[in-house]
Amino acid sequence: MKKIVSIDIGSKNLHVAEGGYEKGKLVVNRTESYGIHEGSLANERVASQADLREAIQFVLKLCNYNDKNAVVTMNAAEHAIIKELDFPKAKKKELDSMVRNEMFQVHNIMATDIIQYKKILSPADSDSNLDRYRVASISEDFVSSYYDALRKAGLKPLSMDLNINAIDKLFEWTDSFNGQEIEKDEATLLIDFGHSVTSVYIGSKGQAIFYRHIGMGSGEIDKILAGDLLISPEEIKGLKADKYFFDPSIINSDEDPYSVLRPYFYRLSDEIRKVLTFYRGRYRNIPVNRGYTFGNGSQLNGYSQFWDINLNMPIEPLTSLKGKNSGEISVNPSHINAIAALIRN
Repeated sequence: MKKIVSIDIGSKNLHVAEGGYEKGKLVVNRTESYGIHEGSLANERVASQADLREAIQFVLKLCNYNDKNAVVTMNAAEHAIIKELDFPKAKKKELDSMVRNEMFQVHNIMATDIIQYKKILSPADSDSNLDRYRVASISEDFVSSYYDALRKAGLKPLSMDLNINAIDKLFEWTDSFNGQEIEKDEATLLIDFGHSVTSVYIGSKGQAIFYRHIGMGSGEIDKILAGDLLISPEEIKGLKADKYFFDPSIINSDEDPYSVLRPYFYRLSDEIRKVLTFYRGRYRNIPVNRGYTFGNGSQLNGYSQFWDINLNMPIEPLTSLKGKNSGEISVNPSHINAIAALIRN
């Protein structure tokens, strides 16, 4: 099995998984995380090739990875145009043409933009006679800047993914989350709580069928604590590691010393409820009865329990995965995107 390093480039951290994938078997040998310099990225774009290259090289040393094969995944929530579009059945060349024409004429993408698409729903799964595709486009310049950073770090980029594509492959590969077998007639909710963005994914029958990005991440907690309570970055780091911000007996109490965070958590809760309401209106016959959290922010004490109560369904941190041809793999919730990107179809 060829060794590969998968690098999830976030707005604040690099999360890396070293392992391999062959004939449905996923192996994860090691995972690491490393903070990137504040000037490395600007609004998800590469602002300093040198700083990003240095961070990549350092985290590779942490993983003791000396090969060159690499895949990279990124959020690119503000740069990728992602649409769900319906098309009639057609041969690949005809479908390619229909997808490109729709994106150019209706959604005004550039001729040089890179386009990917994937079928997420067939007529058998819906009341329509059309196939539904999720189509993503992103500028060639945006992708090239990441590609160049990997090359300058001495790596050979094998592929570049958006996180949404990596999670697609995770749904397709996974038979069970946290030892819980995935029911074929139900949907599974995944909440990725990142530094800048919260991504909500819903999958069923081995396919990701629904997603939404919410422009709220765990970094907003730092801004609120620093701005309203004048707490230093070092103190905030300690608080986030130890404090249980979500304790129901505190969060609704006037004695809560961190009550300035309440509007943020209530707003985030409202946004995710709206996503689920929209999903249930579209997919009435595929219920969501269980969910899992991941992402660096998901490790805040009590985060999953907060959603368990607010969404009225079992919600757990995602800590293990199992596929058809693999044994159970213990995972850190911070590294899910990087691990998912190791899966190559």
